[in-house]
Amino acid sequence: MMDAVTFRIVMNESIFLLDKRVVFDSTKMTLSHGNEIIRISEAETHLLLAFWHGLYKKEDIIHFVWENRGGCVSESSYYKLINQMRNDFSSIGLQPSDIVTRPRVGVSLSVAIEPIKKNHLPQGE
Repeated sequence: MMDAVTFRIVMNESIFLLDKRVVFDSTKMTLSHGNEIIRISEAETHLLLAFWHGLYKKEDIIHFVWENRGGCVSESSYYKLINQMRNDFSSIGLQPSDIVTRPRVGVSLSVAIEPIKKNHLPQGE
């Protein structure tokens, strides 16, 4: 589980590169590739931040995405979030299979997610 100090450190990183080509801006809650930009939900934003932090167990992801913000969640909300994120990946040029189901454990991201500086954004971002 993540303590409040670690959570603040995670939130200080705001722009990431997924699979060395898709820009994830956690402040604007967007994914972009070239001229394509899609908005993602707050829960999807926190899911990607959970992946960046190395979380993959279902319970840890649920805690990070919802419970840290005072909410509670059902398992159906968790599965809906994973499906929604896979659909967004498909829309922006990533593979839905980049979010890997780990049976009886959780899910993980199979592509790199790296924090980047604003002045190091790929061309066109």
